[in-house]
Amino acid sequence: MTLPTGAAPCPWKSIRTATDISGNTASQQSFSQARHWLDRCEIGHKICCSSRRIQLPDRVLELGAGCNPNDKSHIVLHETGKKTVQAAYACLSHCWGQGNHITTTSRTLKTHIAGIAWNDLPRTFQDAITFTRRLGIRYLWIDSLCIIQDKPKDLFVQLSKMPEIYENAYITLAATFSSSNAGGCFSHARSEFKAREFSVRDRSGKSHQIFVRRHLPHWLMADPRYTPDLEEDFPLLKRAWVLQERLLSPRVLHFGRDELMWECMESTACECSFLDHVEPENVSKIMHHRNLTQGKQSRSDLGMKWRDLVSLYSRLAMTFEKDKLQAISGLAQQMNRTLKDTYVAGLWKSSLIADMLWETRHPQTRPSPWRAPSWSWASVKSPVNHVSELKNIGQKVTAYAEIERTEVASAGQDKMGQLTSANLTITAQFCVGSIIVYTKAPNMPNASPSQLMVHERLFNPQERSNAGLQFAYTRVLLDVTIPPTTTLTLPPEYGSTIDARGVYCMRLAKVDNFEYSLLLQCIDHPSGKYERIGIVGEYKHDDRPDRLPWGDPDKCFFCTLTLL
Repeated sequence: MTLPTGAAPCPWKSIRTATDISGNTASQQSFSQARHWLDRCEIGHKICCSSRRIQLPDRVLELGAGCNPNDKSHIVLHETGKKTVQAAYACLSHCWGQGNHITTTSRTLKTHIAGIAWNDLPRTFQDAITFTRRLGIRYLWIDSLCIIQDKPKDLFVQLSKMPEIYENAYITLAATFSSSNAGGCFSHARSEFKAREFSVRDRSGKSHQIFVRRHLPHWLMADPRYTPDLEEDFPLLKRAWVLQERLLSPRVLHFGRDELMWECMESTACECSFLDHVEPENVSKIMHHRNLTQGKQSRSDLGMKWRDLVSLYSRLAMTFEKDKLQAISGLAQQMNRTLKDTYVAGLWKSSLIADMLWETRHPQTRPSPWRAPSWSWASVKSPVNHVSELKNIGQKVTAYAEIERTEVASAGQDKMGQLTSANLTITAQFCVGSIIVYTKAPNMPNASPSQLMVHERLFNPQERSNAGLQFAYTRVLLDVTIPPTTTLTLPPEYGSTIDARGVYCMRLAKVDNFEYSLLLQCIDHPSGKYERIGIVGEYKHDDRPDRLPWGDPDKCFFCTLTLL
């Protein structure tokens, strides 16, 4: 049930009431609601950075001194240069979409400084400018217009400054429902989400006027039954760059398909009032900032939060593969203010062994061109998870390998962004094995596409405990797709001949009852350079013999090598 403003309370106490929405996010009612959220945040929230005057970015759109929302005159691209200009500004978070885009290039820079015609701007930009003016803010930052898109030096400089640009923004306006710049910010609600009036009698026969509508979709959900289709309802939130734009911004106003939604460092809200009832523990933005500001957070706890962030980030879409580390560098910088650690290609030096315990269930080809070393989660296109045992708070990681040194070369000023090269030198225990990659296995429909053999012993990923537990004793997971080694459809114990590729198993660490090793393949024997291609997990139990021969000196050896 939904109640319009001023309506009587619901006569049925078991039915939770909600609030009616304006139905038009450009309306005065929606704007007044947004203004209320903003004022409440500025007055009552200590950590939401309420300052209205801060150094402007190198370029901003100047919207005019009068901030008239109906003004359709030229918008000026303003360069602050070396001047110290302090003022409030807004940012726009948006999907570029397909087709031609208005951008600032070396050719259009002077034209945009002279003035950009209103009709040359896409609808999303026009709506963002209108709303920014309504807020009384004179400056707006939009990436495609405030960065010179065809000038590599400016791109490097401005991309490295993007984290502080979003962190220092007074507010970020997010065109959350639009899949392109043509979609706009403002929208009219779909009919099923508008309240409809009905007359209903209670048991005593008394008539009541009630208002009913469908539950609106939200992405911050306490109940998984209401989880929306992000691609359909919130396409902006599927973009990798947007994760740090959301989390870094003190305040974000989301323009949804049917209503406005709000999130800042301390609260969430929406026009229909559903988000008013969501616990903070279910809100990623609030918990992210609590983790960074609470003094009790240990280094291991923050490491676990970073790995969770990486897992979430790895599932988001990216237009340019080379941006993988760049698009999360702002969150790494923010995290490091608390961690005070050394960032190594998406991992942290103090927890490097634990951070290398990532895996993917859906391997793909390596990204091209190169963007990260093989031991980094950023080296794969697929979604990644860190091994589940790391999620146990206080769980100790027993390292079997020792990192001798790491070498990382950055492509630009952002030391946590794009890389040109990276490697680590590691000393560990090794054994030689063979990886078997099947093309198909019709006689084994549940079989893994890859298996490991070490000294003629098959490391069977499908072997499970006989106690009915829901975990496998062993698992072999490839990081990337590699050419098949066999068309075998039956396991070798049936007497079939198999084709396999030689690999090295590197004993890495133990977490809880699982021991993990990395699968390596040699890139260059003379220089001792290798790359990671997978991970092996083995459940350790007193009653079970080890499948990998770490206790047999005739089958294992120690050495130091370089991982690329």
